[in-house]
Amino acid sequence: PSGDMIPDPDMEVRINLEHKTAEALSLQDLFGYRMVYPEPGKVDLRAKKELNQFLSQWLTNLNQQGHE
Repeated sequence: PSGDMIPDPDMEVRINLEHKTAEALSLQDLFGYRMVYPEPGKVDLRAKKELNQFLSQWLTNLNQQGHE
């Protein structure tokens, strides 16, 4: 328990086992809900960049804390 009063973010991630990659698809946190693909054929490039940067940092932090 970290004592944080802010809930953990809820993120939907697509895993590609063949290429060993992870891609953020959506994020819900204290500030709202964001989607990379808001509708078929549409991509929010800013959300894609920002959510994947967040995912990368989050996974790095988890790894440094000993999670596998």
